[in-house]
Amino acid sequence: GRFALPFPNAAACDLAVDAPAHGSVVVQVRAADHMHAVIVRLPAGANLNGTARDADEAPLAHKHIEVWSLGSPQQRTVIGTLGPALPWAGGQLLAMAISDAEGAFSMGDLPAGAAVVALGPDDGCAAANVLLQAGGTATVSLQTSRPGTVHGRVAGEAPVEVFLYGGPTLVRTMAVTTGT
Repeated sequence: GRFALPFPNAAACDLAVDAPAHGSVVVQVRAADHMHAVIVRLPAGANLNGTARDADEAPLAHKHIEVWSLGSPQQRTVIGTLGPALPWAGGQLLAMAISDAEGAFSMGDLPAGAAVVALGPDDGCAAANVLLQAGGTATVSLQTSRPGTVHGRVAGEAPVEVFLYGGPTLVRTMAVTTGT
């Protein structure tokens, strides 16, 4: 797009363009450049292709796929934030897509860098790390795992509540013990 910025003096200045899907580009400009347009070329964004399948290799059709930038693990200090720190906790949602009937999805013009590709929170439990490179195409396969059951016994007073936290997507389940 077009822009116009007042030039403060005759000295050379750096013109910085920060485009989310392309990174930053810095071009040096001089007062004499006001006589003609400065053209800034942005590098190409990254592309992502992938498939989403269930534990039996069947396509996950019409599911939400999200791409997140990596965040910094958040401090866990209360019971509501137990479990492993999600790699995208504190990250930014970069893009979303819906898988087609064969479970395939693609997204373009993504910013270069490390990212996490995951099924949407209501569409299953699968995530993968990916390195997106400007002008390149990354490929990722998401596959859900078969759900299971954790069996156990709490020695001592009954009934008590038992919680399960964590996983590639946030899982929070609860059970109440019976008997002793």
